[in-house]
Amino acid sequence: MDAKTLKNGFTLVELLVAMAVTLIVVAALVSVFTVQNKYFTRQSEIVEIQEDVRSGLQMMISELTMAGYDPTKTSGAGMISADTNIIQFSQDLEGNGDILDPHEDIEYTYDAIDQQLTRNSQPLAENIQALAFKYYDENNVELTSGPPLIPADLANVRRIVVTLTAVSRDGDRIRTLSSGVRPRNLGLAGSGTGTTTTTSTTSTTSTSTSSTTTTIGEKGRPFKLLTLQTSPRSKKMSP
Repeated sequence: MDAKTLKNGFTLVELLVAMAVTLIVVAALVSVFTVQNKYFTRQSEIVEIQEDVRSGLQMMISELTMAGYDPTKTSGAGMISADTNIIQFSQDLEGNGDILDPHEDIEYTYDAIDQQLTRNSQPLAENIQALAFKYYDENNVELTSGPPLIPADLANVRRIVVTLTAVSRDGDRIRTLSSGVRPRNLGLAGSGTGTTTTTSTTSTTSTSTSSTTTTIGEKGRPFKLLTLQTSPRSKKMSP
């Protein structure tokens, strides 16, 4: 290669072509990065609102399951107030005959100003758009008095459906979860050691005696113990 050839560099056209190609590649990379960043941001918001809804709903369902827990039958635990977006109930978790201990008198409500689900006035979940409760009796008939429910219907609550809706910060994405719960302690006839009722029937014209015992167990479900006693027949004596 001679000296004249070494002095020759890139022409202006070659430089322009190289710069154009470089700009195209850079633009493509920026476009891909922008799309991926938007997708990542969107997925992060979806995960966030799903976690807000799921965690809030799970907490409510867990505590509503124990509503009315009253092992001593002296604390008066049960439903206190039932509204469309507010619910208050109590539970004797310590088993000491009162509902004065922490976490025994619970209220869930919706703060529309801050878009929060609150528990005893403390934020539990954010980005919440709506909270709704529906109440049903033991026959799965919706209780519609009020709101809030009148005392007669309040005492008949056996099933609660909770619906929680969360929204993303930009308002474009909404997630709604709904779940039903049956508070196992509401309306129990007996607890603790249980109550036993015994009924006996004796026939004077028969040689048999029967007795039936009905026992109400720990969860208020009756079961029967049937005892049948038959006296032996007497044999005839030959003369």
